[in-house]
Amino acid sequence: MADSLLKPIEDTYPTWRGEQPVNYVVVLGGGYTWNPEWAPSSNLINNSLPRLTEGIRLWQANPGSKMIFTGAAAKTNPVSTAEAGARVAESLGVPRSDIIVLDRPKDTEEEALAVKRAIGDAPFLLVTSASHLPRAMIFFRHAGLDPLPAPANQLAVTSPLNPWERAHSFSSVADAQRPGRL
Repeated sequence: MADSLLKPIEDTYPTWRGEQPVNYVVVLGGGYTWNPEWAPSSNLINNSLPRLTEGIRLWQANPGSKMIFTGAAAKTNPVSTAEAGARVAESLGVPRSDIIVLDRPKDTEEEALAVKRAIGDAPFLLVTSASHLPRAMIFFRHAGLDPLPAPANQLAVTSPLNPWERAHSFSSVADAQRPGRL
């Protein structure tokens, strides 16, 4: 049921396979933590890692482009979501010289304004979760920008799955099977 409600939102913009070259790939911030003892990519949670990997794919498809990561620090984290994304990208081979960190924006509206200040009217790909992209496009257009939409992290599954693939996580299945929870 949830997939049928989510799919039309996620289908607003197709996966980017365009030919138009861009100078920037903007990856919006999302869920993260920062533990320097972990593998860098383990610090990006929920929607953030698929956004980052799609951003790197698009950066690789646009030689000479820069990656821009956005997002402020959570109250208890020593680094911002933008910096966490930058560090993960760097650990995956993106040179630091190809990374721009915008670590002040606290929400999508502020991210749009920060990107406008950073790159002006230069063409760019906007990478965020497919379900968030329609909303993000509104904020970026309202800021006077014309981003090229690049959805990531599509969640609406239309292909057949095994029963264990439909479960959100092992812990949610375990919780549901506790006495009194069925």
